Amino acid sequence: MKTVFIINDTAPEHHHGCSVVMTNISRALEKRNLRVVGRCPVGQDWQRPHYLKKMHEADLVIVNGEGSIHHNRPYAQRLLEAGIYCQRRRQTVVCINTVWQANDQLTSLVDHFDAFYVRDSFSQQELATAGKNVDWCPDMTFYDQKPNKTSPSKKRICVTDSVDEQLSRQLYHLSRKQEYDYLPITQRLTRSNINTRSLLKQVKMALYPWLTKNDWLAGRLRHSYLRQRFSISTPSQYIDQLSENSLAVCARFHALCFCIQTETPFVALASNSHKVAALLHDSQLASKRLLPEIPSELNADEWQFSAAELSSLREFNHLAVKRIDAMFDRITSL
Repeated sequence: MKTVFIINDTAPEHHHGCSVVMTNISRALEKRNLRVVGRCPVGQDWQRPHYLKKMHEADLVIVNGEGSIHHNRPYAQRLLEAGIYCQRRRQTVVCINTVWQANDQLTSLVDHFDAFYVRDSFSQQELATAGKNVDWCPDMTFYDQKPNKTSPSKKRICVTDSVDEQLSRQLYHLSRKQEYDYLPITQRLTRSNINTRSLLKQVKMALYPWLTKNDWLAGRLRHSYLRQRFSISTPSQYIDQLSENSLAVCARFHALCFCIQTETPFVALASNSHKVAALLHDSQLASKRLLPEIPSELNADEWQFSAAELSSLREFNHLAVKRIDAMFDRITSL
């Protein structure tokens, strides 16, 4: 049995999309009899001794790029330097599930990986322009297909949060003004899953969902605490609630992924990279669904999928699973 060490495990982010990604990576590995012996969580330095010890035990190192590798970020460089380290040790190393944008200072680091998979064609084209031939494979959330809900039981509009706190607050105010459901993609934190030793932070996280029920207080709290009032505990519950709406305003990439899988009509806002525009392009959905700014109001009927869009997204969902299986089959053979 081959063993695996994963760098940039995003499950500790308490984010439904990241949780699904890591669950699906684990499932794809287990399906091929690959055993995970260690993980370096997102934001941590994989070169710390206790991570290296586990990493040295593995036959294969997987770098989960997700949304981290863009605009020459220092963290992106640290992730990619794992390729150099493993190559020197003659240890198989691959990078998967990553965006790639504006990384002119990091391009040469791609050469140190035994396989390199970006998650959209925009990223693939950017690397091709730089002389790097890499494969693309849709985001790992697509490996676990969700049931379609083409006839929503609730004729409502929902709004997600954003990675940008100021934008999240604006979206929250839109939801209050228009009486839309507010669905942040972050998980509800409890004493059992909160990742902190700070007693004060634990008390805050316990109290703020109750305090934010008062609108006056809610407007004076950091949004990371405010959204706990609306957060949902598990990914399956979040996806179910998202898909029960007749329209979703998505300012989160993975919320958009879930909408495509469940055939939930949506409009989207740009994020911190080209990932949203790229997903719309690759799934052959109308580019008009990417809005330049937060809408003041919406009519859900105007944004229902056309027959052509439904056909495109169903084909994309099917293709995604095939591409992901092919990626892991190749990785297993290395």
